[in-house]
Amino acid sequence: MGSERQRESTPAPGPPKRLCPACEHPVHSEVKRHKTMGIYVPVWAEGPCRNPLCERYVRPPAGTAHRATDDTGP
Repeated sequence: MGSERQRESTPAPGPPKRLCPACEHPVHSEVKRHKTMGIYVPVWAEGPCRNPLCERYVRPPAGTAHRATDDTGP
């Protein structure tokens, strides 16, 4: 019953890396649902940009702890 041979597994792919189209800072990927032939399938989309210097900046919702990710200096 027990096999000494170990089964190799491939890790599940994570969300794709996305960049803001305006400032090219990394943004989080969001998963949305799309209904196809009666079932919902996941669709990865870019999340909001959190760079305050970007024209597409979206302020995080009030009450959430979000650390600024400014890469301009220490």
